[in-house]
Amino acid sequence: MIKNILKKTGSCVFLLLRIAILIFLFLWFCYDSVIVFPAPQLYALVVYYSIMLLCIFAFIATFFKRFRRKGYILFGGAMIIYCGLWFNFVPIIDQHGADRCLDSEQGVWDYDRHECRQDCWRWDKEHGCYKDE
Repeated sequence: MIKNILKKTGSCVFLLLRIAILIFLFLWFCYDSVIVFPAPQLYALVVYYSIMLLCIFAFIATFFKRFRRKGYILFGGAMIIYCGLWFNFVPIIDQHGADRCLDSEQGVWDYDRHECRQDCWRWDKEHGCYKDE
């Protein structure tokens, strides 16, 4: 009897933990979507958002016993791809860099040099850096 109670309690705790992880993933992807959305390349958004959706749906599949193993495998693979895009995909890196630059209020993001420039007060594609004089 005690063994059954512990087993049910353990499965409830595991379910609550999975729900908490799903909520965290959803909130994290929403936050990241707001940062990445103004990416100038449409293909970057399509690839990035597709991987985000794949992560969410694969994790939701883990809630069903029939799909649990495949869901975890698919989720792990999708998270590896997501992390690879986060750290190596230039349009995504630029958007995160521009966000950090604007949040720090230390300058403007130079999309040609891929850095936060403190010697500019404005940057655009046509003229580049407008220097402080």
